[in-house]
Amino acid sequence: MEDVDNQTYDPSWFCGSDPVEVGSQAVDNLQLTCLMNGIYCIPHTVFIALAVIILIYKRFFNADIENLYKTPEKLLRIRYPFHDFRMIVLLLLFLLTTIQVFEGVLTDTLVIGGSSRPQLFVPAILSVFGTVALVYYSDQAELWDQPKMLCLQVVYMLAAIVSEMLRFRDLRRAPGMNITILKFDLTLSMLIAYILLLIVDVFLIFNRVLLRNKVSRVLYGDANFLQDSTNPDIEYRQQFANYFSSLSSWWLNGLFVLGYQRPLELSDLGELPTDYKSHVVVDQLQDALKHDLMERNSRDIKDANFLKIYWKLHGGAVAVAGLQKVSGDMIRLGGPLILQKIIDLLTLISTNGDIPVDKDSGYITVKDTVANVYFLVFLLSICNLIPIVLLQRHFQSMFHVSLKMRSALQGSVYLKAQYISPVELQGSDMNAGQLTNNISTDPANIQMFVMNMHLLWAAPIQLTVTLYFLYTILGVSALIGASMFVITLLLQGVIAKGMRKFQQRVMGYSDDRLKGTNELLQGIKLIKLNGWEERFRSRIKTSRRSEIKALYKVAALTSALFPLAMSATPLATAVSFGLYYTLEGQPLTPNVMFPSISYFQGMTASLMVLPSAVMFAINAIISHGRIKKFLGAPEVEDKVKGRQKMITLAARDTCYDGEHRHDTTTRLQKAVHQGEGEYGTFDKELELKAAKPLPPPTPTPTLPDNLVIKMTNATLTWEDPSTPVLKNINLEIETGKLTAIVGEIGSGKSSMVSSMLGEIKLVSGDITWRSDKNRVAYANQKAWLINASLKENIVFGSKYNEQRYQMTIAACGLRQDIDMLPSGDKTEIGEKGINLSGGQKQRVSVARAVYSDTQIVILDDPMSALDVHVGTQVFHEAIKNYLIVEQGRSVVLVTHQTHFLPEVDYVVVLKNGNIMQQGTPAEIQRDSPQLYKGWVDAGVAAKAEAPDMSDAAGKDQGIDKDIQALRKQISEREKEIRFRKASRKSRGGSSFGDDEGLKDLFPAECDDEEEGDGSKLIHAEERNKGSISWRVYLYYLQAIGPTVVTLSFIVFVINFLLSILRSYWTSNWSEAGLLTNITQEEVETLNQYYKTWYSIIAISCAIVFYLFSVAMYMSSLMAGITIHQRVLKNVTQSPMRFFDTTPLGRILNRFSTDTKMVDQTIGMTLSQTLQFALNTAMGLLINAINAPIFIIGIIPITILYMFVTVYYVSSTRELKRLESINMSPVYSHFSETLSGLSTIRAYNKQACFAGAAMDKINTSALTCLFRQGSNFWLQFRLGVIGACIVGMAGTAAVTTFFSGGIDISLVGLSISLSLFSAQLLMQTVSQSAELEMQMNAIERLKYFAHLNIEKQEGVFQPPDDWPFIGDITVNNLEMRYSKELEPVLQNINIRIKGGEKVGICGRTGSGKSSLMLAFFRLIDRTDGALYIDGVNIDHVPLAVLRQRISIVPQDPTLFTGTIRFNLDPFDKCSDEEIWEAIGIAQLKNTLSNLPNGLESMVTEGGENFSVGQRQLFCVARAFLRKSRILILDEATASIDKDMDAILQDVLFTAFANKTVLTIAHRVSTILNYDTIVVLSAGKLEEWDSPTALLSNPDSIFSSLVNGSLPS
Repeated sequence: MEDVDNQTYDPSWFCGSDPVEVGSQAVDNLQLTCLMNGIYCIPHTVFIALAVIILIYKRFFNADIENLYKTPEKLLRIRYPFHDFRMIVLLLLFLLTTIQVFEGVLTDTLVIGGSSRPQLFVPAILSVFGTVALVYYSDQAELWDQPKMLCLQVVYMLAAIVSEMLRFRDLRRAPGMNITILKFDLTLSMLIAYILLLIVDVFLIFNRVLLRNKVSRVLYGDANFLQDSTNPDIEYRQQFANYFSSLSSWWLNGLFVLGYQRPLELSDLGELPTDYKSHVVVDQLQDALKHDLMERNSRDIKDANFLKIYWKLHGGAVAVAGLQKVSGDMIRLGGPLILQKIIDLLTLISTNGDIPVDKDSGYITVKDTVANVYFLVFLLSICNLIPIVLLQRHFQSMFHVSLKMRSALQGSVYLKAQYISPVELQGSDMNAGQLTNNISTDPANIQMFVMNMHLLWAAPIQLTVTLYFLYTILGVSALIGASMFVITLLLQGVIAKGMRKFQQRVMGYSDDRLKGTNELLQGIKLIKLNGWEERFRSRIKTSRRSEIKALYKVAALTSALFPLAMSATPLATAVSFGLYYTLEGQPLTPNVMFPSISYFQGMTASLMVLPSAVMFAINAIISHGRIKKFLGAPEVEDKVKGRQKMITLAARDTCYDGEHRHDTTTRLQKAVHQGEGEYGTFDKELELKAAKPLPPPTPTPTLPDNLVIKMTNATLTWEDPSTPVLKNINLEIETGKLTAIVGEIGSGKSSMVSSMLGEIKLVSGDITWRSDKNRVAYANQKAWLINASLKENIVFGSKYNEQRYQMTIAACGLRQDIDMLPSGDKTEIGEKGINLSGGQKQRVSVARAVYSDTQIVILDDPMSALDVHVGTQVFHEAIKNYLIVEQGRSVVLVTHQTHFLPEVDYVVVLKNGNIMQQGTPAEIQRDSPQLYKGWVDAGVAAKAEAPDMSDAAGKDQGIDKDIQALRKQISEREKEIRFRKASRKSRGGSSFGDDEGLKDLFPAECDDEEEGDGSKLIHAEERNKGSISWRVYLYYLQAIGPTVVTLSFIVFVINFLLSILRSYWTSNWSEAGLLTNITQEEVETLNQYYKTWYSIIAISCAIVFYLFSVAMYMSSLMAGITIHQRVLKNVTQSPMRFFDTTPLGRILNRFSTDTKMVDQTIGMTLSQTLQFALNTAMGLLINAINAPIFIIGIIPITILYMFVTVYYVSSTRELKRLESINMSPVYSHFSETLSGLSTIRAYNKQACFAGAAMDKINTSALTCLFRQGSNFWLQFRLGVIGACIVGMAGTAAVTTFFSGGIDISLVGLSISLSLFSAQLLMQTVSQSAELEMQMNAIERLKYFAHLNIEKQEGVFQPPDDWPFIGDITVNNLEMRYSKELEPVLQNINIRIKGGEKVGICGRTGSGKSSLMLAFFRLIDRTDGALYIDGVNIDHVPLAVLRQRISIVPQDPTLFTGTIRFNLDPFDKCSDEEIWEAIGIAQLKNTLSNLPNGLESMVTEGGENFSVGQRQLFCVARAFLRKSRILILDEATASIDKDMDAILQDVLFTAFANKTVLTIAHRVSTILNYDTIVVLSAGKLEEWDSPTALLSNPDSIFSSLVNGSLPS
């Protein structure tokens, strides 16, 4: 019978047959369980086989699944309920089965002995494979959405449960079997895991197959989650991928492969998931804010508890992330304990030989398992990997929360800006620089804090627990040594307090600098014309110097934080180890020293992150306070009754067909689908087809049918009610009538318009609109255009009507302008309409109002920038015929062109904020005949100046010569591209079509090309592709300086050598503690010797490291100073063409974000990168020296590391560049919105612009999402590599020890260094990649520091009184706006004597302004020469030339500062001279009433003065310069005719002996000039005296005056 049993249960190939070294009961149990182990293999084997068969069949023979792979975009996963839970259980099951394999091997080798017994480990191996098959099988069932496939899993689970239960029953029968036996514990744990999996799978089948998914809403997430799960356009699959893919970021592999093959583009990133979209997160924040204020019964945002609001929105995710953080930290603390156990075991083995194993039960016990050194090394690797996974999940969650908060704050700031009071924008606290920070720097600061907020509380907890473990090892000496950390914390607190103080100053100075930079860029043309670049640079440099002083203090403090944390470990160990022998009476041994060093290193890691977390918290507190202050700023009151109210925006709101709508669909991301560089503000029909109109406004008081606006006793003010700008206004605007508002400069005309629009505070009285006729169109006095196509500027979001559009174009005289543009009305208009003339901009602004489908049109002096003939056409055709006669709309016209007044229906005359007179022209003729006669006379003069409209219609009415040249240039460019493409295709034999061929063959070139139709003006932002060039690093080092670089390198090398010396010194010290054959006196002597030198080395390390950190921080700051100076100088010296083609936001981004990166961030990153690299290299080097076999294992790991790093860096640098590039459009759009707020609000287009802003924020968020996701991809892989390094280092060191190669102390040293080498490796790669990405800032600044600049030097330095006479000679002059463009002036020959008054005439675009710019060398001269007093102006230094000529430009500009500064920036004139100039400019009455006189402040852009008053400032400024040559470029366009006449008299008195060149706005004003110059198409047509030209009836000038053109 016994033989039969042996044949049945103990075959030699499976059960084993050799004698064993265990008790007889254990042998009997082992024989009996052999059959059970064989049966245990069956479920796993069968499942693996069936799973493979089913998967192959489903994949290759199922038509539905086959089709999924044919259309990969349909192969999208919908996660089954409890997905994460199932995958976590499977992960634990895999770990249990892996340990079960170890258990079987250890039992076979250590407990049983003899020949191998596969029954002990083969079932475990099969269970490992079964678990892997189960993971893949369930994943494919979910991916294919085949719930019936789960039935096989259920059967497998049942079989596995039965097997585990039978095994568990057999184990319980074994003698001595209890929880101390590892086999018992593993079997019980696996049984529980299988039961949990069975429950989940049974529920899934029951729900999907039987209940038809009835509980899906509860279990599958919200509608957004389900919609995004099946949206193929969403490439960010973090929350939709399976758990393991999400954990490892495996879903990103495809993007990294693509990024390795070619530079990534924005279109590769797909669409932003709905939960991150700005309209979602902004509305969530706004709703939570409103709810919080309602609970507090308050309307003041200052009362809102934002901490509570943020917790309500994100508290769950933040809490889970905090739990993950603290769990990871605690598990990581187990590493040194395992290290101590390894050293103890090795010490015991070296002393007593092999450790005895308990063999009574026949299975390995838990105690004996953990007493196995190799198992402990494996456990050490796991303890190293799990914290990395947990901490990565923590950072992922916090990043997602922080990104949502950033987008929510950016969107909220933008929405708030749309309703902010105009007065607030003029204040010092709400300047453009500050507002830019509110939407850029401040949300970014808050994002960084949220990402790292758990460090503030988790780090102290980690320090406390670490200290406890240290106490158990070192005793009291650990507490004394830890006092160094307490001192460090106190010092860090003091430093952080100082940092906050100085950081606030830095932010304030930075705001001032950005404000000055913004003003410089806004007024760059005027600054160049006056040669003021150096003066304005000095203003910025003053702010920069203050900023640098504060930054030096911040850098000095910040550079102490990192070394203070890093030096705490050697100093603490020096104190603790030095006192250990004294207090404990025991020598230091490896099992005491190396775990202690590891724990001290852990404390250092906590202290290292605390400074950054504290700094982030400080910045966030300051930034949140600034945002909260802005969100609580006063808004437009809008007390106008009957008018459609300024609807409170929600982020989802948009506009379509001119209606404000609430978007209930998911906003598409246009920037992604249209590609980079697309422009446009208004949403396409496809995006808005599901949008629902908002409910109609609440009924308001109405007016009689004959009125549209009524003002009753209205008193209004901009700010102070005691100083109203309009007083007791009583006015009625009649329906379908043309009402004109006239008055002197500063009389309140523009304020009257603002009062009707609700932009100004109503102190008393009423303003009422007719409720059914309350939609308004508005053309501002200063034309405001958006960076979109000309057509979009006119249609402006209204429903497109081709007939109305064409009639508008004709009425506003834009047809020929459009025909001459490179792409017609699809041509992009640059920022502020930079590529259009002043008249063209104004006509586009008028066309927008004319095209709009509104009942009321308000025009604020639109004819100020138009020639008389063009202005006459616009008045008659657009305003009178089209608006009044054909459409019957009500028009309010502010004008200085009094000759139109006899033709209007009603006239309102203002003076000093009061209505001096009002009535119909007939009534005014009756009551004030002299006033009316002046209008009639003006009309007669105007008719003499204006040509016949029918004839004028056939002439060039307004297209600049450079636009014609641009069109020709684009045509030539297209030919060149086609030629190159064809030639390359012929060489390569390609058969691609045109578009595909160009993109596929030359993708980099395609990216650099502009639209083929020439519609693009603004160039795409510069973006280098590939790795950062070594030249960028060299440029950075050159900016630092060779001396500082050399000293920093020497300090770095010394730091490295000292670190290695310290490591080996600790090893020798601990090894000395193991000596047993020495006396007590010798022990004391050795201890004193090692302690003294260790202290010296530790202090040296601290000092050297501090010097190294200071060198890095100060070096970066020095580079920032140098580079900022270069960029500022280069930008201000760049030609005007650069500013025409570069968005203001892009330039500001260089001076804000990029400059801050160099000043404060790169130094920190560089310091940490080098330090991490140093420690990593030291750990690997020491491991290789101690255990050479470590090199064998590290080679494949190094290859894998390089593979991961190459893929990571190649993709991440492009993602970082995309992120940087897509920040600028957010700021540019924000700046554009601020400059046109009154127009946007008048048209009620806030939703349109908000929608565009949300799209740009979404694009920025999308790039940020992928960029940070790439970091998580890297962290997981380096975490796995780090765990492998720990395992290999431990295995190599232990193996070398057993072979007698190294001592125990070196084993401890190798393993302890490998623990931190794994973490440092990840930090090194992350920081080096981050450094490379941050070097993008240097790359972009370098680009701006090497722009082509204007020639500044001259070969002749003229005397101080040059020009002496003002004699001008123009000889064969040819000018171009760019070398590639056609000439705008050709063969100009003019001779002007000193003191002559010269009038320059010509149609719009004839080259008048270009000729004026030639005197200032503002455009390129390609031929000929221009002489002043016999001196070629090309030979004169540029600044000298521009400062010796005066100009009064068409667009008046004032700057923030005093009146004195605006008139005399260089402070060269006395008060008397300034007041004299003010009197000549007719400003004395206005300025003498100001309380501070010349020291009164001018707000940003001069907004506290009217446009006309600003024009007079320019006149006064020109007079003060006392130049021999004065140029007037339509300088009187914005002032009334009476004032124009006065200034003309001034020209012949105050400037009697000066040479005056005037571009005539009114031809009548130059009839008494000495010489007339007539230009046409850039050529000189006529040049003679007015008398001579008028005597020739066929002359062009004569036709201008007499009202007919030559045929």
